[in-house]
Amino acid sequence: AYFFVVQLKNRINVSKNAVQLSQQRLTIAKNRYEVGSGNKQDYLLAQVDYNADQSNLLNQQQQFLNAKINLNQLLNRPENPDFDPTDSIL
Repeated sequence: AYFFVVQLKNRINVSKNAVQLSQQRLTIAKNRYEVGSGNKQDYLLAQVDYNADQSNLLNQQQQFLNAKINLNQLLNRPENPDFDPTDSIL
């Protein structure tokens, strides 16, 4: 269960990077569309990808919280998931 918490923490970091990249792509697509060098489809696809990455990040964060609660239950500790795993799986 602990390694699952660590794995989810790593996934959140990857998801945060994906959101940042999607935000940059969305900004570029929007600017290109506004100046006329890009089409609306590229802009809308970038927006869809950005929204999907944000949704994925939120799902990962919720799974992380649930996994920490589950770990605390397994260790017979209070369910307050206020800890941050510092270990690495690698």
